[in-house]
Amino acid sequence: MNFFKNSEQGTYEQMNDTMAKRLTALRKQRGFSQEQLAEKLNVSRQAVSKWERAEAQPDISNLSALSKLYGITIDELINGKAEQEEVQPTPSSDMEESGEDDPAAEEETAAESTDPHIKLYVYIGIVVLVIVTIVYLVMGYCRNLWHPGWIIFFLVPILNGLISSIINRRMKDFPYPVAVAAVYLVMGFCWNLWHPVRAVFTIPMYYGLISVIRRR
Repeated sequence: MNFFKNSEQGTYEQMNDTMAKRLTALRKQRGFSQEQLAEKLNVSRQAVSKWERAEAQPDISNLSALSKLYGITIDELINGKAEQEEVQPTPSSDMEESGEDDPAAEEETAAESTDPHIKLYVYIGIVVLVIVTIVYLVMGYCRNLWHPGWIIFFLVPILNGLISSIINRRMKDFPYPVAVAAVYLVMGFCWNLWHPVRAVFTIPMYYGLISVIRRR
């Protein structure tokens, strides 16, 4: 009886490992990073990582979402069939062959499938930096506002993050801590409102709200 039990367990683990490799291959063929796939499925990146390490399997709702995303049936997603010969994982290291999650490989994959708007962000960032620098120099030489005027440089990451969050529809791209720090410094240096304005530091609440929205 133990023999049959061990045999069934070994077969199940082999099937689980094969499916994990198939999921990894499908994701990489479509050019998704684990984080990007997780956002499309509305699950955590850790969940995707566990699927690809054969530590867990997607439930029926996630299988349905994956089949629609990849344009294949659930049966093909689980058993391979038509996709099995067409999509084969091409591991670049022993770590990938063993189904383990390689952080360096994930970073490389994310870099390959980088945001198509990255050039736009760089261009906007440079333009904003030049404009902010000119405004700062004018404020300094004409109004002698060198000291509080340096806060204007906070606009560079704030505007870039705002544009990124709007284009990608990801609230987490907005540099909320930077914006809060800028508001606090302006209110403090300009109106000496250091004490009551400390209430703006609601950073944990902001990211907690994002987490709740993403789960829904």
